[in-house]
Amino acid sequence: MMQLKEIRKELGITQKQLAEELSVSIPQISRYETGETAMTPKTIIKLCNYLGVTADQLLGHKPIPLYPIYRDQSWIHEGDVAPDILNSALVQIHGHLNFLEQELGELHTMIESSQKQLDLLLKTEQKISSEFQTISSYYKNLTDLFSGFQDIQTALSSNPHFETESKKRK
Repeated sequence: MMQLKEIRKELGITQKQLAEELSVSIPQISRYETGETAMTPKTIIKLCNYLGVTADQLLGHKPIPLYPIYRDQSWIHEGDVAPDILNSALVQIHGHLNFLEQELGELHTMIESSQKQLDLLLKTEQKISSEFQTISSYYKNLTDLFSGFQDIQTALSSNPHFETESKKRK
Protein backbone atom coordinates (compact mmCIF):
# COMPACT_ATOMS: atom_id res chain seq x y z
CA MET A 1 0.00 0.00 0.00
CA MET A 2 1.34 3.38 -1.01
CA GLN A 3 2.13 5.70 1.90
CA LEU A 4 2.61 8.91 -0.13
CA LYS A 5 -0.56 10.60 1.10
CA GLU A 6 0.12 9.79 4.77
CA ILE A 7 3.75 10.92 4.57
CA ARG A 8 2.81 14.10 2.71
CA LYS A 9 0.13 15.00 5.28
CA GLU A 10 2.39 14.13 8.21
CA LEU A 11 5.00 16.54 6.85
CA GLY A 12 2.39 19.25 6.20
CA ILE A 13 3.00 19.34 2.45
CA THR A 14 0.10 20.09 0.09
CA GLN A 15 -0.58 18.29 -3.17
CA LYS A 16 0.12 21.61 -4.92
CA GLN A 17 3.58 21.95 -3.31
CA LEU A 18 4.41 18.35 -4.22
CA ALA A 19 3.16 18.82 -7.79
CA GLU A 20 5.36 21.90 -8.19
CA GLU A 21 8.39 20.06 -6.80
CA LEU A 22 7.91 17.15 -9.23
CA SER A 23 6.81 19.35 -12.15
CA VAL A 24 3.53 17.43 -12.54
CA SER A 25 -0.14 18.31 -12.16
CA ILE A 26 -2.13 18.12 -8.92
CA PRO A 27 -4.38 15.38 -10.39
CA GLN A 28 -1.22 13.36 -11.16
CA ILE A 29 -0.21 13.59 -7.47
CA SER A 30 -3.70 12.37 -6.56
CA ARG A 31 -3.34 9.40 -8.94
CA TYR A 32 0.05 8.57 -7.33
CA GLU A 33 -1.53 8.70 -3.87
CA THR A 34 -4.41 6.40 -4.76
CA GLY A 35 -2.20 3.98 -6.67
CA GLU A 36 -4.15 4.62 -9.88
CA THR A 37 -0.89 5.52 -11.65
CA ALA A 38 2.43 3.81 -10.98
CA MET A 39 5.43 6.03 -10.29
CA THR A 40 8.60 5.69 -12.32
CA PRO A 41 11.82 4.89 -10.45
CA LYS A 42 12.98 8.44 -11.18
CA THR A 43 9.81 9.87 -9.57
CA ILE A 44 10.22 7.58 -6.55
CA ILE A 45 13.79 8.80 -6.07
CA LYS A 46 12.72 12.46 -6.35
CA LEU A 47 9.92 11.90 -3.82
CA CYS A 48 12.19 10.07 -1.38
CA ASN A 49 14.78 12.84 -1.55
CA TYR A 50 12.17 15.59 -1.18
CA LEU A 51 10.21 13.91 1.63
CA GLY A 52 13.28 12.49 3.40
CA VAL A 53 12.04 8.91 3.42
CA THR A 54 13.20 5.59 2.03
CA ALA A 55 11.58 3.89 -0.94
CA ASP A 56 10.38 1.14 1.44
CA GLN A 57 8.63 3.73 3.60
CA LEU A 58 7.11 5.49 0.57
CA LEU A 59 5.83 2.25 -0.97
CA GLY A 60 4.59 0.85 2.35
CA HIS A 61 7.01 -2.06 2.59
CA LYS A 62 8.15 -3.24 5.99
CA PRO A 63 11.92 -3.79 5.75
CA ILE A 64 13.55 -6.76 7.48
CA PRO A 65 15.17 -5.37 10.63
CA LEU A 66 18.90 -5.81 11.03
CA TYR A 67 19.95 -7.32 14.33
CA PRO A 68 23.36 -7.28 15.95
CA ILE A 69 25.09 -10.63 15.84
CA TYR A 70 25.48 -12.24 19.25
CA ARG A 71 27.36 -15.39 20.11
CA ASP A 72 24.06 -17.19 20.65
CA GLN A 73 21.20 -17.16 18.15
CA SER A 74 18.88 -14.91 20.19
CA TRP A 75 18.86 -12.30 17.43
CA ILE A 76 17.06 -14.62 15.00
CA HIS A 77 13.27 -14.37 15.13
CA GLU A 78 11.18 -16.72 12.98
CA GLY A 79 8.75 -14.00 11.96
CA ASP A 80 11.46 -11.70 10.65
CA VAL A 81 13.28 -13.93 8.19
CA ALA A 82 12.03 -16.87 6.17
CA PRO A 83 14.03 -19.99 7.16
CA ASP A 84 14.90 -20.91 3.57
CA ILE A 85 16.31 -17.41 2.94
CA LEU A 86 18.27 -17.55 6.18
CA ASN A 87 19.61 -21.04 5.39
CA SER A 88 20.59 -19.93 1.89
CA ALA A 89 22.41 -16.91 3.31
CA LEU A 90 24.20 -19.06 5.87
CA VAL A 91 25.29 -21.55 3.18
CA GLN A 92 26.64 -18.68 1.07
CA ILE A 93 28.46 -17.16 4.05
CA HIS A 94 29.92 -20.57 4.91
CA GLY A 95 31.14 -20.94 1.30
CA HIS A 96 32.73 -17.49 1.40
CA LEU A 97 34.41 -18.26 4.73
CA ASN A 98 35.82 -21.53 3.35
CA PHE A 99 37.13 -19.70 0.28
CA LEU A 100 38.72 -16.96 2.43
CA GLU A 101 40.26 -19.57 4.74
CA GLN A 102 41.78 -21.36 1.73
CA GLU A 103 43.09 -18.08 0.32
CA LEU A 104 44.56 -17.16 3.70
CA GLY A 105 46.31 -20.53 3.88
CA GLU A 106 47.79 -19.99 0.42
CA LEU A 107 48.96 -16.51 1.44
CA HIS A 108 50.67 -17.94 4.53
CA THR A 109 52.40 -20.55 2.36
CA MET A 110 53.55 -17.87 -0.08
CA ILE A 111 54.80 -15.67 2.79
CA GLU A 112 56.77 -18.58 4.28
CA SER A 113 58.27 -19.38 0.87
CA SER A 114 59.12 -15.73 0.29
CA GLN A 115 60.73 -15.53 3.74
CA LYS A 116 62.90 -18.59 2.96
CA GLN A 117 63.93 -17.06 -0.37
CA LEU A 118 64.70 -13.75 1.33
CA ASP A 119 66.84 -15.53 3.93
CA LEU A 120 68.69 -17.35 1.14
CA LEU A 121 69.23 -14.09 -0.74
CA LEU A 122 70.59 -12.42 2.41
CA LYS A 123 73.04 -15.29 2.96
CA THR A 124 74.10 -15.10 -0.69
CA GLU A 125 74.57 -11.33 -0.36
CA GLN A 126 76.77 -11.88 2.71
CA LYS A 127 78.87 -14.48 0.84
CA ILE A 128 79.27 -12.19 -2.16
CA SER A 129 80.20 -9.28 0.11
CA SER A 130 82.79 -11.44 1.86
CA GLU A 131 84.21 -12.66 -1.48
CA PHE A 132 84.30 -9.07 -2.74
CA GLN A 133 86.29 -7.99 0.33
CA THR A 134 88.70 -10.91 -0.14
CA ILE A 135 89.18 -10.12 -3.85
CA SER A 136 89.60 -6.41 -3.05
CA SER A 137 92.27 -7.33 -0.52
CA TYR A 138 94.06 -9.57 -3.10
CA TYR A 139 93.83 -6.80 -5.68
CA LYS A 140 95.31 -4.26 -3.26
CA ASN A 141 98.14 -6.66 -2.37
CA LEU A 142 98.84 -7.31 -6.07
CA THR A 143 98.84 -3.61 -6.92
CA ASP A 144 101.15 -2.93 -3.96
CA LEU A 145 103.44 -5.78 -5.10
CA PHE A 146 103.38 -4.57 -8.69
CA SER A 147 104.12 -1.03 -7.52
CA GLY A 148 107.01 -2.41 -5.45
CA PHE A 149 108.38 -4.29 -8.50
CA GLN A 150 108.14 -1.11 -10.55
CA ASP A 151 110.04 0.79 -7.87
CA ILE A 152 112.75 -1.90 -7.85
CA GLN A 153 112.93 -1.94 -11.65
CA THR A 154 113.18 1.86 -11.75
CA ALA A 155 115.90 1.82 -9.11
CA LEU A 156 117.83 -0.88 -10.94
CA SER A 157 117.54 0.73 -14.33
CA SER A 158 118.79 4.04 -12.98
CA ASN A 159 121.82 2.34 -11.41
CA PRO A 160 124.62 2.29 -14.01
CA HIS A 161 126.52 -0.48 -12.26
CA PHE A 162 123.75 -2.97 -12.49
CA GLU A 163 123.48 -4.89 -15.70
CA THR A 164 120.42 -6.86 -16.49
CA GLU A 165 120.47 -10.11 -18.42
CA SER A 166 119.15 -8.36 -21.49
CA LYS A 167 122.04 -5.88 -21.48
CA LYS A 168 124.56 -8.67 -21.12
CA ARG A 169 123.22 -10.49 -24.14
CA LYS A 170 123.60 -7.46 -26.31
